[in-house]
Amino acid sequence: MVIKWDRLKELASRSIVQRSHNWLANSTCYYALIACIEQQITGEKRKNWRENTKDMTEKAIDIIQRWDVRKAGKLVQLFPEIVPKKYVNTIPVCDMDEKGDWCLLF
Repeated sequence: MVIKWDRLKELASRSIVQRSHNWLANSTCYYALIACIEQQITGEKRKNWRENTKDMTEKAIDIIQRWDVRKAGKLVQLFPEIVPKKYVNTIPVCDMDEKGDWCLLF
């Protein structure tokens, strides 16, 4: 299987958004609740957990968009749903296509 690096990052970003929607629906975003507590302790402007979830989602997407292709294996470990199951534990081979875009071969 061959997939472009930008496409893989896009799929991971979508997965983050999906996970954040699940957190909102189930009211179980513990990290966002911990952020609320931290904001109260540090005296920062306190946000509700939904706002913190949105902020964390945006930060996570921004971090992934800045990742280098050498982190492809780690990206798949963090988001195994972005590739077929049989490729989750394989190490992808990175190469550039004729247009100069990074591609991963699983």
